Amino acid sequence: YPYSHVTSFCNGNKGGEMETPMMANDGAPEKLANHIGLIFHEIAHNYFPFMMGTNERKYAWMDEGWASFFPREIVDKFVPEHDYLSKEIIGYEETAGKESELPPMVVSYSYLTESSRTGFYDRPSVAYYELKELLGNDLFKKAMLEYINRWIGKHPIPIDFFNTINDVAKEDLSWFWKPWFYEFGYTDLAIDNVENLYGKISAKIVKAGNIPTKVKVVFEFEDGTNETIEKLASVWKNGNKEIIINLESSKKIKKVSVGDKHIPDCAKENDVYVISN
Repeated sequence: YPYSHVTSFCNGNKGGEMETPMMANDGAPEKLANHIGLIFHEIAHNYFPFMMGTNERKYAWMDEGWASFFPREIVDKFVPEHDYLSKEIIGYEETAGKESELPPMVVSYSYLTESSRTGFYDRPSVAYYELKELLGNDLFKKAMLEYINRWIGKHPIPIDFFNTINDVAKEDLSWFWKPWFYEFGYTDLAIDNVENLYGKISAKIVKAGNIPTKVKVVFEFEDGTNETIEKLASVWKNGNKEIIINLESSKKIKKVSVGDKHIPDCAKENDVYVISN
């Protein structure tokens, strides 16, 4: 931790807060999960922007996104039924793809209030979760520590963050950075078709939105059992719009679904394919 201590005091209001180095003026949300999340959100700001020196007025997502990302483990530890990540994803899905939503790379002072929550907090924090899934816990942590150590106090801009993660991952992740941070758009995976021939079930998964996410497909059988296949977001790295998920099984398939509450998807109506008898 970059400082000897941090002080957080409650101003008595039901919400709202403001961070300063080593001190935060916090509101008092009624729900315990929200209160814990708020406290640790403000603690995280001691890293971003204060220790790093990122410019919140220009790229708010470089600190608010991380401050929204980091509280998940501590909130889930004390209030597991709250399911912190699912709430972050719901917040993103409510605004994603609407006319008012701007990509995070649009400078923050250009935002209107109605779209700032998504651009500053929800969309980048969800993107960081997807990045963590993509890289895996160990590589993700290694890349983040390198980013901090390389740029501490040097006022990094977005490309410094992107390039550092690329360096550590030894991979050009432009296919991920561009849609999540530069483009208008939204996340949407859909099931286009399901075939069951000669003991092999094939589900065609379409990336209907332009922003890539991990893939989770659940095959539900008539006997009440199910099987799940998951793929990393890297299945979309070559610019393809569809993939085929195959499952070897002699069981009679009932339905196939894609996604879950921890994967952002802005059009739920195309997530389930029911097999007609």
